[in-house]
Parts: sequence; C-alpha cells; structure tokens
Amino acid sequence: MDQEGCIEELQVQASCPVCLDILRDPMTLACGHNCCESCLQQRWEDLLDVFPCPVCQHHCAPERQQGNSQLRALGNLLRQLPGTDIGQKDKWPEGPRCPQHPQQVLSLFCEQDLELVCTQCGLSCEHRGHALTPVPKAATQHRQRLKVYLQSLKRQLADAQQGLELQNRETEELSLQVQTIKAELDCNVQESQRFLQRYMEITDTQISSAMEALSQAQESRDQLLVQSSSLQALQRELARTSLQTDTQLLLRGPQLSRLLKRCEDFQGPEACSFPPQAEASPSLPYHYVGIYSIFTRFLTLVSLDPETAHHNLFVCGCYKMVLFPWGRRVPSGDARATGFTSHMAILSSQAFEAGRHSWVVKISGKGTWALGVCKASFPRHALQPPSPSLGCWHLEQHVDSPPDSAHSHADLDRYRDTLCIGVFLDYELGELSFYHMPQRVHLATICDTFAGSLLPYFSARPESPGLSMTILTQ
Repeated sequence: MDQEGCIEELQVQASCPVCLDILRDPMTLACGHNCCESCLQQRWEDLLDVFPCPVCQHHCAPERQQGNSQLRALGNLLRQLPGTDIGQKDKWPEGPRCPQHPQQVLSLFCEQDLELVCTQCGLSCEHRGHALTPVPKAATQHRQRLKVYLQSLKRQLADAQQGLELQNRETEELSLQVQTIKAELDCNVQESQRFLQRYMEITDTQISSAMEALSQAQESRDQLLVQSSSLQALQRELARTSLQTDTQLLLRGPQLSRLLKRCEDFQGPEACSFPPQAEASPSLPYHYVGIYSIFTRFLTLVSLDPETAHHNLFVCGCYKMVLFPWGRRVPSGDARATGFTSHMAILSSQAFEAGRHSWVVKISGKGTWALGVCKASFPRHALQPPSPSLGCWHLEQHVDSPPDSAHSHADLDRYRDTLCIGVFLDYELGELSFYHMPQRVHLATICDTFAGSLLPYFSARPESPGLSMTILTQ
C-alpha cells in the first residue's frame, strides 16, 4: 500500500462515526468504539437509561466513558497533514443504500409507511404527499416518543408495585383475620365437644339408673299382684267365717285359730326404693358461644376523659390507660372542678343513650378494681359509696382471688396479674354484663332500668398498689 493509501486508511480509522470528521476530544466507549465527546452528548441527549453505541448499539453507561488522549493527539497530527482540510465525510460510508437506487443513501424516513427511503424514492408516486423527515431528526423524534412512553410505563410500574404491596398487606391482614376466626372456631368446637361428651356420659348414667328403677318397679309390681291375690282370698274366707252362726263359729275353733294366725302372720308389701336421681344434664352457658363475635360486633371505641379523673390518677397512652399509683398524694387544691374527689375514679369521654355497646379493659397489678357505668349526674364529691340509687352500676372484684361466679374456673388464678374484663351494655334491655374474656367466664349481670346518658366508669380502691387499666381497641 502506498503512502497516500495508508494516510487515507488512518484518517478513516481516526474519524468519528457520527460527524464523519477526524475525532475531536475522543471518548472510548465500553464496546471499544470511539466518538467525539460533543457528538456523543448530542446523540445521547434526552435519553434516560439506555445509552447505545452509535456503531454497534451496545448499551454503555455514561459514567464509565473515558477520554482517549492518544487518539486526541493522533487526530491533531492528522489535521496538520497536507490534504486533510477536506472533511472525511466523502470517504466514510454514508449508510445503507436504497435497493431500488443503489447510488442513493436511505437518508429520509417516511412517517406514513414507517420505512427508510432515499431522496429519489421520496419523489416517486408511492411516497408523494407523505411526510418525509431526515433520518437524524426522525430518530430524535422517535427517541423522544420512546422516552415519553418509557416514563409513563415507569409510573405505571411504580403504581403496580404500590398496588401489589397494598394487596399483599391486605392479604396478610385477611390471613390473620382468618387465622383468628379459625382459632376461635376451633376453641368453640373443642368446648362444644367436651360439653357433648359430658352430656352423653350423664345421659347414659341417667338411662342406666332409669332402666334399673324400671326393673325394680316391675318386680315390685309382680310381688304386689301375688300378695293382692292372697289378701283377697284371706278376705273372702274371713267374710264367710264371720257370717256363720255362733254355734257354727265356735264348733270350728281349730280352723278359726289357724285363720286368725294367718291374719297375724300376713305381711304387707315392702316399700319399693329407687336409686337417687342422677346428676342434672349440663347446659352450655348462653354467653359462651360467640362471645368474641358479639364483642367484636358491638365494640365501641372508648377513651378516658382526664377532666373527670381523680387528682391522684395518671392518664396516659392517648387517653387509653390510667394508673392508680400507690402512696401518691396530690393536694386537693389541684383537683379539677369536674373530677372525682370522693374516691379514685375516672369516666370516659363517650356517653350512651341507646343501643348495645361493649368495651374490653386490661387490668394489670393487684388490688380491688371496679368497672361499670354511671350517669352524667353522678355525684363526684359525695362521700356515699357508688350505688344504683346514686346512678352508678358497677362490678367490684379483687385481683388476687378468682371472680365470684357460678361459672368460675379454678385456673383463673393464672390470670391474676393481667385480667381482660369485657363489659357489655344493653341499654334497652337494662342489662350490664361482665365477662372474663380469656376464659369466657360470665362474671355477673346487673339488671335495672336505664335513663339518660350513661358513661363507662373505671375505679380502684386506694390500697391497690400499682394497679393500671388499659382500654383495648381489639
């Protein structure tokens, strides 16, 4: 190869594939191709994630591109050689050729047919009246459209991911609810099975006792029939003998003596004894089945009213918790005008004038607690103990001992330090019921006629060390 050919080949190799001129501030891409820095910035303008190589379309990261100082020096030397002042565009391949006009380059883009055409094809009848755009401009426009769609897809993808996360959370919540309901149903089924087993055992015992009593009754009946026949025969013989004349009666002295002996020796029927009555059949408490469902259905969000609290009480936890501190004495001058001063108590902010309402209170510590409802007009400075006559209906229990109830269980002592007491108010029926929630034990029911506004009531004795009450929201 002669010297001019080598120089021309060198110029081609040192030319930019975008501007077709000798490289200026060349940048080496990850794929190994080189391009002018300004041409590369112009080509990648308005792109976000995909930055293709102008030659091979290989994806390149912008931050990993490096300047090539050796190519920069080579380009400067080539521009100083004679005959290199003419651009290299004529020596660089001008792109794909038109198959119908090989001498023409596909330099236009038909927007209607969406294909590359040459200048001569653009003037033909086939593309006459069509919008023809130069390839660089058309490529830029389509890249911008792709960018717009890409951004829209990104937003849709973010929304879909957010919706998926929300769906996952809702699925987890529903799964937790299903597990809770299943656990409650399993507990109810197990308790019902135990109840039915006990009922069958007692019923079998009652049936066995009844069958034994029936057999004894039949035997006694047969004996009574035999003795009745003998008694009737003796009665007839006595009647005939008594109707005889005096002489006839005395002439039959030996027979009369034997007859009287039979009457003296005759024994009446023995008293029939039956086995004692078997144990009464057990009955499932009406409040047991579905107690959690009832409390969940009528659960009312109750919060404490600090304005009604005794001045020695602490109210915290977003007005859901009250502490009854031991030995704390605040001067009575700090008492609120609407607060209790006669005993350590507090009311809720909610008042009920109708309907059914339930709330659950967790009691921690030891001491004597009291829960219930009272009227808004209940005297808070009176020295009399709370009573229905004053407008207060409540249940008072000591934490150290199991609740006094016909349905109490011996293992309630395990829950002495932490009790969960459910309170259920049926305003129209005039019933206020209390339940031990973990054991589903019915503690008591207060019946009365309610009128006016009723407020949940929380109280404890002064000698209750460190007792606290927390209103549960679930």
